[in-house]
Amino acid sequence: MNRDDVEQSNSIHGIIIKFLKAKKEPASMKEIMNHIIKQHGLDSKTPGNTVRSILQRSKYIKKNIYAQFELLD
Repeated sequence: MNRDDVEQSNSIHGIIIKFLKAKKEPASMKEIMNHIIKQHGLDSKTPGNTVRSILQRSKYIKKNIYAQFELLD
């Protein structure tokens, strides 16, 4: 599955990629969490851990030196 396929899906990973692409600048974990909760609505007890694990496993997103997440080119 390539980045375009993930971006077109309605998964949390796809929503994060679309958000970062539209924003065109790095976003903090808090900004990403607020967007995900508005768009998808996570029903887990620890939504922050869910989103954090998706960001850490993603091969399309990286964390920069300012602890913000950005898309890889």
